[in-house]
Amino acid sequence: RDRITGSCLVGVDEIFTTGGPQCHRLRSFRVIPQPNPQQSLRFRLDADKDIDMGTFVSAMTFESPWLVVGLGNGALKAFNQDSKAEHPALNVVHSGQVNALVLKEVSGAACLFSAAEDGTFAIHTFKDGVFVQATQASLAAMGGASGPIKALQVLGTSLWLGAKAGVSVVDLQSLAVKGTVPVNPELRDMVTYEEGGVPFCILALVNGGILILDAAGNPVFQRGPAGEHTSNTAISLVFHHVAQKFMLICGQDYGYCTAYDLPAFTPRGSFRVHDGSNITHLKEIRPGGQPQGLFVVGGMTGDVSLWQFGHPADDNRR
Repeated sequence: RDRITGSCLVGVDEIFTTGGPQCHRLRSFRVIPQPNPQQSLRFRLDADKDIDMGTFVSAMTFESPWLVVGLGNGALKAFNQDSKAEHPALNVVHSGQVNALVLKEVSGAACLFSAAEDGTFAIHTFKDGVFVQATQASLAAMGGASGPIKALQVLGTSLWLGAKAGVSVVDLQSLAVKGTVPVNPELRDMVTYEEGGVPFCILALVNGGILILDAAGNPVFQRGPAGEHTSNTAISLVFHHVAQKFMLICGQDYGYCTAYDLPAFTPRGSFRVHDGSNITHLKEIRPGGQPQGLFVVGGMTGDVSLWQFGHPADDNRR
């Protein structure tokens, strides 16, 4: 019964989730399609296996064949899905817990990006079958935002690093800070989004506010707290397979989630998870590699639930 700090889909039907400071384990669930004769639950999650990590797991990501987890002591561990082997120890000098991880190809090279509570970030490149550290630096020492780095995203050839009071954009070629966008109140989460081939970055603020920036860091949309949406605890993009468009899901306090159409940012509806705890993690999953409107919701109590967008005339099915 510890909070969920991350989830990712490994392969086509296996979800790994991780608990908070008291758990120290990766938990695996299988996504099992269900017959639906009476419009009942369409999928179920079957617990599979646990992996003892020995310490608090604070972040995770997957890009075939690598499952990478960040730990509370600043270390990283990587596991190869194909060989089932653990990668040799990654050389990272984060002194605080890892808050964000991204695996992405940049300029033809596979890269692992990590950011931590101590305000540092690191970049590993995949070379000769292993991840080799290429860069590790303090964002504040480079002239960027100070404080713990809570989120990171890669947009083109720029690394976006979100600290509490600002988002700094780092050029991946020169490793120079191109600029910092101040945010007030503090940043809670950040995702990237593309519309018509044009990339954007969506920032979620702790008070429920949303700020959307273009690739140059210029605001293109801003909305403060509205109605009951007065907090953000986690956000995620989910592709609505019926409407054929992306939705932004905003997790909030007390188990509430609100969905918004993009790019219009019109409310699509709200729902509440059964345990009523603050949402700590949201993640779209695509069994078989196809979008089915499915996403995982995790909260402070450690409960994991699977939700699916239904037909526009249908209610959202868990």
